[in-house]
Order: sequence, then structure tokens, then C-alpha cells
Amino acid sequence: MSIEPGPGTGPEPKGPGTPPGAPQDIERNGRRAMWLALAAVLMMLIPVATVFAVIPAIAAVVLGVRTRRAARRAGRPPAPGSLAGVVVGAIVTVLFVMIVGTQLYLHEEITRYSQCQNAANTIQEERGCRERLARDVEKKFGLPSGTLNEEMLAY
Repeated sequence: MSIEPGPGTGPEPKGPGTPPGAPQDIERNGRRAMWLALAAVLMMLIPVATVFAVIPAIAAVVLGVRTRRAARRAGRPPAPGSLAGVVVGAIVTVLFVMIVGTQLYLHEEITRYSQCQNAANTIQEERGCRERLARDVEKKFGLPSGTLNEEMLAY
């Protein structure tokens, strides 16, 4: 008489025929969500790449949520990294939306500052452009005069 293991008690299937909800896929996708979120954070720190940071951030959120659901359906504990991918990806997405929203809100001031910088011939004139930007931003946000200084806006 032979006793054969029931479903789910034997070794886990591996290879190309592995079903999508397999444990190693769940864990792998959880780690992928975490790495995508980390890539989004790093992209937010690089000025040129900030524009594209929202792509891996949203991918991290979607993959993390899908992975957590797949783990729950399979009766497994949540995949490592999936929650981190969701949380960090969501934070980067919110930061991205805030940055873009602020730039759109301050579009006129930024355009005026850019034109002033292009016309400036001396360091003193450039400093005057930054001071004017500080005053314009203070007015736009209703801040008291002198709250921002030109050093805060130097980049």
C-alpha cells in the first residue's frame, strides 16, 4: 500500500509550466514590487529622471497589490517586499503628483524667473531674479513677506 502526498504537500513545481499563483512566483513578484519602488525613489532623486519616476512607482503599486491578492488566494502569507512596494510606490506617486501640481500652480512665476535668468548678465542680476521669484511665490501662497529668501531658491 503506497501513500501519495495530497495536493500542495509535495515539492513545488518549477520551470516554464509553473502556474501563475505558484509560491516562488508570488515571492519573486513581491521582491520585484519592492525593487520597482526603490527604483522610483532613486529616480525621484535624479532631476532629469524625476519625470519618469511615476512609471516604476505605479508598477510597484499594481504588482504589489496583485501579488498580495495572489498570496491570499493561494492561502500563503503575504509575499516579502509586496507591502513595501505598495507603500513606497504610493508615496512616490503622491510626491510626483504634488511636484507636478506645484509646478503647474507656479507656472507663471517659474516662466518669469526663467526669462529673468536668461536676460541676466551679472551675478547680482541673477540674485535679483531669485529674490523676485521668492516674493512672487510668497504672494501666490499668501506667505508673510520675507518667509522665503533667495538662498532657499538657489539650485
